[in-house]
Amino acid sequence: MDNGYLKMDNFRIPRENMLMKYAQVKPDGTYVKPVSDKLTYGTMVFIRSIIVGDSARSLSRACTIAIRYSAVRHQSELKPGEPEPQILDYQTQQYKLFPLLATAYAFHFVGAYIKDTYHRISGDISEGDLSELPELHALTAGLKAFTSWTANAGIEECRMACGGHGYSRCSGIPDIYVTFTPSCTYEGENTVMMLQTARFLVKSYSQVSSGQQVTGMVSYLNDLSRQRIQPQHVAARAVTVRINDPASLVEAYKARAARLVEAAAKNLQAELNHRQSKEDAWNRTSVDLVRASEAHCHYVVVKLFTAKLSEVSNAAVRAVLTDLCLLYALFGISKNTGDFLQAGILTSAQITQVNQHVKELLAVIRPNAVALVDSFDFHDVHLGSVLGRYDGNVYENMFEWAKKSPLNKTQTDISLPRKKLSRAKEIRERKTILRENRRNAEMERAARLRTVLIPLDDVRAEWERTSGPFHKQRVAKHCGVFRDLFKGATFTPWVALRVQYSQEDEHLVPVYYGNIVTPSEASSPPEVSYEADKGSLWTMLLTNPDGHLREADSEYLHWLVTNIPGNDIKSGKEICHYLPPFPAMGTGYHRFIFLLFKQDRPIDFSEDARPTPCYSLKMRTFSTFDFYRKHQDAMTPAGLAFFQCQWDSSVTSIFHQLLNMREPVFEFVRPPVYHPRQLKFPRQQPLRYLDRYRDMEEPTYGIY
Repeated sequence: MDNGYLKMDNFRIPRENMLMKYAQVKPDGTYVKPVSDKLTYGTMVFIRSIIVGDSARSLSRACTIAIRYSAVRHQSELKPGEPEPQILDYQTQQYKLFPLLATAYAFHFVGAYIKDTYHRISGDISEGDLSELPELHALTAGLKAFTSWTANAGIEECRMACGGHGYSRCSGIPDIYVTFTPSCTYEGENTVMMLQTARFLVKSYSQVSSGQQVTGMVSYLNDLSRQRIQPQHVAARAVTVRINDPASLVEAYKARAARLVEAAAKNLQAELNHRQSKEDAWNRTSVDLVRASEAHCHYVVVKLFTAKLSEVSNAAVRAVLTDLCLLYALFGISKNTGDFLQAGILTSAQITQVNQHVKELLAVIRPNAVALVDSFDFHDVHLGSVLGRYDGNVYENMFEWAKKSPLNKTQTDISLPRKKLSRAKEIRERKTILRENRRNAEMERAARLRTVLIPLDDVRAEWERTSGPFHKQRVAKHCGVFRDLFKGATFTPWVALRVQYSQEDEHLVPVYYGNIVTPSEASSPPEVSYEADKGSLWTMLLTNPDGHLREADSEYLHWLVTNIPGNDIKSGKEICHYLPPFPAMGTGYHRFIFLLFKQDRPIDFSEDARPTPCYSLKMRTFSTFDFYRKHQDAMTPAGLAFFQCQWDSSVTSIFHQLLNMREPVFEFVRPPVYHPRQLKFPRQQPLRYLDRYRDMEEPTYGIY
C-alpha cells in the first residue's frame, strides 16, 4: 500500500480523537512536542524487527526443501560400480546448503533477540527512559537489511541447488522467493537502512573519540581510547584467534567491525576536511559506510549465535549447534578474507586453516542435516512443496502434481469428423453474393428506403452451417456442460438439434442453449427434430446433472431413446421413458441437457434399459460419462440443446404422485437480525434511533 497523507483546512477534530500517544494538545490548545522525534518510528521499528524473524523463517523453509530433496535424489557415481549416492553426500552440495542452514539458525536466534529487545525498550520508553532508543533504531535498520539480503540470496541458492526441479513451482521455492524478495525494499530500502545504521556508528565513533564511553552492541568501539597510547591502528592489534572456539571468532568479528567503522569514519572526516560539505562527503564515502554497517551486523549475528550456545542445557544439542555456529562464523570469514587479512586479524596460514575446517564441518554436520531441518517443524501444508515433503515421496507426488497442472489439462475433442471447409472457397462465394447484391437495383433501392426484408430463416440456416456449432460449443462450455457430463472432453455440435415443448394452447416452448423452461411447460415429452441421412442410426438422451438428491457427482436420467432410424424419434427404442423435470424447492436452477449421438451401427442397450414405468430415483441414477465410455466405439456425440429449470407448483405433484415420496425442501435459514447494544445517550444518532430495536417489519413513524 502506498503511503499517503490527510490534509484538512479549518476542520474541528475532537481532542479525544487526535491520536495523542506521544505529541499532545492540552485542553487549553497548547501543543506539547514528543520527548524524542524517533518515538514516531515505533511501528516502523517493530515491523523491521518482524522482518528479521521472517528472514529466518523464509530461509528455513527454503533450506528444508533443498536439504530434504537432496537426501531423496540420487545421481551419478562416486565410485564405479557402486549405487548412485544421495546428492547431499557430494561436498559441493553440502557447501551450498549447510552454511545456509547455519545462517537460518543464526537468524532465528537474532530474530528472537530483536523481538525481546524491542518489547523491553518499549517498556522503558513508556517509563520515560529513551537512552536505548537510538541503538534500537539503528540495530533494527541494519539487521533488517543484512538478514533480508542474505536470506534472499540464500533462497535463490537453494532453488539452484535443487537442479531443474527447483525452478518448477511444485518445489515451492519460487513462491518463497517471490513472496520474500519485496522485504528488501518495503519498510526501508536496504541500502538506505545500512546508511542509517552507519550514521549511528559514526556518531558512536565520534563520542568515543571525544573521550565518552558507549554501551550496547557498539561497546567494542571503546577500545579506540587505548589506541591513542599505541602507535598502531585499533584493528591492527594482535588478536589471538582460535578457529575452533566460537568466542574467539566473536573477537575476530569484533576487530573487523572496529577496523571498518574506524576506516569509514576517518574517510568521512577526510572528505569533510577536503570538501567542506557534509552531504557531498557522506555521498563519497557511502560505500565504506555500508561495508562498515554490514561488518557491524555480521558481528552482532555471530555474537548472538555464540551467546545462545550457553543457554542450551542438553549437551548433545549444544554440540550440534556449536558446529553450526562455527560453520556460520568460519564461512563468513572465508567469504570476507580480505577484511581479516588487511586488518591483520588473521594470517594467510590461518585463512587456509579456516577453509579446511569449513570442509571438515560439512562432513560433521551431514549426519544431522535432515534432522536439523525437521526441527523447524514445518508442516507439509505450510511448506507447500512437493520436493520437501516430510515422507520423502517426491517423485510419486510430483507426477500427481503435474497431472493437476493447468498446463497438462488438455481437452479431448470427441466431435464427429467433419470435412474442413475451404477458406478460399468460402471467400469466393461471399464475393459472388456481394457482386450479385450490387447488381440488384431493387435491393439497393429497398435498402435506401429501409424497406428491405431480411430472410431470417436463411440467416439462421447459414449460421447453423457455419459459426453456429462453435457458438453452441462455447455456451455449453461456459455453462459447464462438458465439464460435468464428459469430465472436460468437448465436442462441436455439428448437427442442429431442435427441441420444442407443445402446450395446450398450441403454443410451442423451444429449447435453445440455456433458456428458461418451467417444469409445468416440460411436463410431457417434447418434439425433437434434426437433419439425418437415410439409413443412419441415432441415440438421444435427456439428463439432469444438478438434481441428484444423494450423490453430488451423479445425474438423473429423464429420457433415453436409442437406435433411432434417421430422425424418426417414435420409431426408436425407448430405453427409459420420459420423466418431467422435478427440481427441488430451494435448489435454484437446474440444467436439463439433451444430447444427440450418431451411431455407426446398431447397438445393444439392454444393460442400460429401465423398466416401464420407472419412477425409482435409484434406478434413474445415471452417468453420461460412463454411458458414453461404454459405447464410444460405436457412437459419437453430434448435437446438444439444454434449458434451465427451477421449482414451481407442478413439482410437488411429481414427487407425490409419480415418485411417491415426500417432497424435499431446501430453505435458507436466516440468522436473527443483529442489534448492537443499546446506548443510554446515543450521540450523533438519527432521531429514529430506537426503530432498530422494534420487533416488527414495519417501523412506526414519529420522533422518539
